[in-house]
Amino acid sequence: MAQTLFPLPEDSQTELLSLRNLFQLLSHRNKNQHRHSIWWRSFDSLRRELRKLVLELQIDDGGKLDEKAATKPNTKQTFEEKTRERHHKEAMIQRAEDRVSFWRDEMVESWFR
Repeated sequence: MAQTLFPLPEDSQTELLSLRNLFQLLSHRNKNQHRHSIWWRSFDSLRRELRKLVLELQIDDGGKLDEKAATKPNTKQTFEEKTRERHHKEAMIQRAEDRVSFWRDEMVESWFR
């Protein structure tokens, strides 16, 4: 049985968000001077992939999963809405797991050349 990585613990979510913000700042400050460097393509690819993962996991700036994006507060949910939400969350987790597997199998080697 494969080990599942998601949902992430809160401290891991905070760490991912911090890394994303740090990579974004590094990119913003250094893009013009380093864009022709060999290592920049790998760094920029890593930055973009990390940003996509954070978006897929719907981590908000508080470091927690953004539950407000999926549900409206103070409203009753029908069975169909709950089912749709559960399927959406399961699909989100599957996409994130597929992305991390792709990183492990294909991308990590190119990022650290």
